[in-house]
Amino acid sequence: MSRTARLYLKHSISYGEMRAFSLEHNAQEVNPTRGGKYSFNAYSQEGGYITVEFFPDFEPEIWDESNEREIAQIQGKLGEIPILCVELELSPDLDPPFYSRMIFDFCTKWPAVFQNLAEEILSCEDAKKTYGGS
Repeated sequence: MSRTARLYLKHSISYGEMRAFSLEHNAQEVNPTRGGKYSFNAYSQEGGYITVEFFPDFEPEIWDESNEREIAQIQGKLGEIPILCVELELSPDLDPPFYSRMIFDFCTKWPAVFQNLAEEILSCEDAKKTYGGS
């Protein structure tokens, strides 16, 4: 199973905003211009980590008919087709409360939907209920 979760946004955010958010969560920037994306690593005290990958040039039009169901779910929860994707690569030993806090803080700043490891599309409020965020 994939170890990638995603946040889909209906508004654009800048590299500077994403960088500031990541640094607030003790993440370190790596490979700042690799492949049109920006990466930040955040480490938990328990030893796990998240790699946050920010794609400022996300193109939803690359989706095709095979993605219709996923697009409809995202659009239903978000209210429109997303224009930005943030990927969260999660280490196998990562403690769920660690990434949950980051997701909740992210959703507080920017309207988004969360696609979990099982590829379920959750509103931020549903994710908060599911993962027990504060």
